[in-house]
Amino acid sequence: MLHYAPDARQPVAYFFNENNDVTRGELMPGQTEKFYMPMFPSPDAFVDFSLPLASRDGVDIKPPYSRVDVYIDAATKIERTDIKHGFLDRF
Repeated sequence: MLHYAPDARQPVAYFFNENNDVTRGELMPGQTEKFYMPMFPSPDAFVDFSLPLASRDGVDIKPPYSRVDVYIDAATKIERTDIKHGFLDRF
């Protein structure tokens, strides 16, 4: 999930690249965007998330993961990335 700070002043454009399947989008201040990825990604899977027009911040994510949350602050910088493992183990 992508989370954009509610106190931001303008939209931010992003690129979400999952195994070379690129999605380009825009987040409004306070918006959260969900992306659904494979429940059991292959060992060579990857996800790249970037803010190319704003701060040029980015994050590369490799398995294992079951849930990823990327938080973008009001200055359009990636504040933190939370990667959870075993999120689906409880099922």
